[in-house]
Amino acid sequence: MTATVAPEVIAVAERSLRLAAEDGWPLPALTRILDDLRPLQIDARALVSLLELPAPDGWPALEIGEGGAHATLFAMRRGQSMPLHDHPSMTVISKVLFGAIRIRTLIWTDRTAGLARDLGERVLTPTDEPLLVEAHPGTIHAMEAVEDCAFLDLFSPYYDADRECTYFEVTSVGGESDQVTLQQIAQEDHP
Repeated sequence: MTATVAPEVIAVAERSLRLAAEDGWPLPALTRILDDLRPLQIDARALVSLLELPAPDGWPALEIGEGGAHATLFAMRRGQSMPLHDHPSMTVISKVLFGAIRIRTLIWTDRTAGLARDLGERVLTPTDEPLLVEAHPGTIHAMEAVEDCAFLDLFSPYYDADRECTYFEVTSVGGESDQVTLQQIAQEDHP
């Protein structure tokens, strides 16, 4: 089954992938991509089409591109969530195209010890700026659909054998209110 998505979404994703370098996007390319993403939205018909896609990981997704950079168009029903996960040594740009999504972001302070600083939560909608997740020092985030939603993720570089997605859970909150300890969980154990 193929989702019906606005051609401009595919065009922006494909152009972004062509502009990617081996380790992310150079600043001029990043500026152009962010400018291209700001007005991007989809309509309710496109969302319904995306929600009907197979969902092997728990949420429907349309993959765009192959190779070093990659784009994924995700859809989630209200209440669905993606657990805390990372994008190791990757730059990721996320843009909400429909609905609203709550994102909780943490930044590594000592990855080896599993320590991160909790940057809190915020709700993003199509009128918000794209979310830029920098490769260094590395971030972890979780998402929950506040309402049925769709968002585009641009990855550079993409996951590979040396760069796999890891899921985490918070095991303790430190003395400082924003310091947490994270523990890796098995991929099959994510909700």
